[in-house]
Amino acid sequence: MTEEKTWVGIDVSKEVLDIYVLPQGLTLQQPNSDVGVQSLIEQLHPLSPSLVVVESTGGLERALVSGLQAATIPVAIANPRKVKGFATALGKAKTDKLDAQVIAQFARAVQPQPQPVVAPQAQQLSDLVRRRQQLVEMQVAEKNRLSRASETVQLDIKAHIEEIQQRIESLNEQIQSLAQQQADWQRKNEILQSVKGIGKVSSALCLAELPEMGTLWRKTDCPAGRGRSYQPR
Repeated sequence: MTEEKTWVGIDVSKEVLDIYVLPQGLTLQQPNSDVGVQSLIEQLHPLSPSLVVVESTGGLERALVSGLQAATIPVAIANPRKVKGFATALGKAKTDKLDAQVIAQFARAVQPQPQPVVAPQAQQLSDLVRRRQQLVEMQVAEKNRLSRASETVQLDIKAHIEEIQQRIESLNEQIQSLAQQQADWQRKNEILQSVKGIGKVSSALCLAELPEMGTLWRKTDCPAGRGRSYQPR
């Protein structure tokens, strides 16, 4: 008789990791901290899970994923929309909180691909790109405020816009420098920049967010090619 595989769903919040294990029906909880992650790994190892699934939470799951990968426990990061759609198919109302049990059921039914291990340098690059996009969004918001602002605050807003621009340009340099250190960067960079509208900055951003770029891709796959505020070239 074939032994049934073990599937784990983890609901990640800022403070707590709620865990559900199938088919055992085991419920666990650990703090979302280095100590908590290590304790969880010690609990999961004897179970030999086929897959652990966590939802993408904007970075709250990062330490957990890194810890599981270091412990050679396969882990996948699921798109919250896909998990939500799965929950709806199970009959849960759209307003219901998605708990670890639903995520574990998603892991067993969908079996998403485990997350590839991200090299520290690649993670740094991703962090820089994310921060750059945050600054771009801040700058857009300030420009929108400027169009409606009174003369009393216009100078202050303009100064802030300029300050943000300087920080964006500084990040551009850091992103390009790190991107150049990635494997096959030169070849992929040349391919990307051969496309009209893709310059140095856009190319580095594409390679940072989607490292498979430069192999099989469409221009619309690249964030800089989808109309996001990346200020190409």
